[in-house]
Formats: sequence, structure tokens, C-alpha cells
Amino acid sequence: DELNFVWYELVGSGRIRGGVGARQAMETARRLGIRVVPSIANSGFNRDFVIEAIGTAEARTAHVADLVALVVDNGFDGIDIDYESLYAEDRDLFSLFIEELAVALHAENKLLSIAVHAKSSEPGSWSGPQAQDWQRLGAAVDFFKIMTYDFHYSTSEPGPIAPLVWVDEVLDFAATVVPPEKTYMGLH
Repeated sequence: DELNFVWYELVGSGRIRGGVGARQAMETARRLGIRVVPSIANSGFNRDFVIEAIGTAEARTAHVADLVALVVDNGFDGIDIDYESLYAEDRDLFSLFIEELAVALHAENKLLSIAVHAKSSEPGSWSGPQAQDWQRLGAAVDFFKIMTYDFHYSTSEPGPIAPLVWVDEVLDFAATVVPPEKTYMGLH
């Protein structure tokens, strides 16, 4: 139904770097009726880049406008936000950004998708998910994509990346705060 090309990244001073990397693939997707919703991540998952882009009302307004222009000017169906490495203290600021971006994109009949860290309760067990208010984000976005992996990771003790019991707990929790029709499970 949808392609999330990884063509863009947020870098310092709120700048967006990147461009259409596969025009023929994009045109083929459109011809086949597949949504084109490219993903943007903060380069190197650098928190500072996100805070520079959304940390003040003026910066946030400019970043929202830049993202909307990127979507509209390229004829994308929307944008997928994958801003990671945020702190728990960024929770309200990040929610406000997503809410403002959703309003601006929806005014242009465009979609907003978000990638979120897995958690099975609020606020979450570490800073990444603690920075994401699932109820607010889920209410604002069109597609809520949970990264149901990294239960264990390269620097943790050995173990499964996504044990089924944990994935079930994450999805059960998600169903209590986000409309299930918006929720997608990211596979490892």
C-alpha cells in the first residue's frame, strides 16, 4: 500500500538534506496506486538536530513549513517522521510538533506517519519511548508505526530482538491508546 523511501534526513540548524533518489520507482509506485510517503530521520539520530528544528515556536513553524513544502513540491502523499534519541523531557515539545505538522499536512490533504519506539506501558522504560506520548501522537497521525524490535540490541546482553510475548504486550498496550486501524507493527 505504501513505500517509505529513506531519502531525507534532518541535519543541523533545522535543515533537510536529501532528494528523490529513485524517480522511476516513485513513478511506478504512483502508476500502481501505491502511496509514496518518504521517511525523514534525524541524521545519526542526533537529538540536537531535532531540538534545533522544533525547540522554539519560530523554529518549529519553519520546520513544519519546510516539511509541508517538501511533500507538496514533490507530489508525495505524505511524510514519515522517524526522529529518535529524544529525552523524556522532550515529550510535550515533540507531541506539539507532530500535532502542528499533522494540521498543516492535513490542510494540504497529505498524510502523516510516525515511527515510534516500542513500549508496553506509559511512560516507557527508557528515554526514547518516554519522549513519545502515544495517545497524543496516535490522535494526530494517520499511520502509527511501532518499531517492535530491539528488545535486545548490539550492546545489551544476548537475547531475542523481538520475543513474541513482548511484541504482544506492546501491541496490546497500543490498542488501549491508539486507534488500532492506524497501528502498524515494524518487523525486525
